Amino acid sequence: MLTAVLALLLLRAPLMLQSLDTLDESLVLVYAQEVLDGRVTHRDFFTVHGPAQFWLVAAFFKALGASLWTERVVGLLLQVLVVVGMHRLTRRWGRSDATLAAPFALCASPPWEWLPTLGWADSRVSSGGWCFGAAHPSPRGHSASRP
Repeated sequence: MLTAVLALLLLRAPLMLQSLDTLDESLVLVYAQEVLDGRVTHRDFFTVHGPAQFWLVAAFFKALGASLWTERVVGLLLQVLVVVGMHRLTRRWGRSDATLAAPFALCASPPWEWLPTLGWADSRVSSGGWCFGAAHPSPRGHSASRP
């Protein structure tokens, strides 16, 4: 698992220094600041996304200061959680398979789409993990759908 987390950090670290380049990332920054200023999602400002991502980033803004770097740290922490979770879900297949499955879950989400928690990015992460599970044979004849 440590190998998978280190691979993720090495892959994503150069992106921490990039300038703001997507509209979606700027929306997360602005709406998190709105939440921090006391406004309520869907009442005081409109967004098609759920409020949790803005609350999470706003909490980090309060703790670390409002900045692009803080927002990207939140995104990186969420991706580490996905890698750790995928490793934990697939560890019954063995250490090497679980280590491969963890970063594979993030391969469905390219490096330039690593925003904190936008729905379309989350669905790609989920589908990447599902594809690995579907393509990998179940150990010792067990059904992959069984817990």
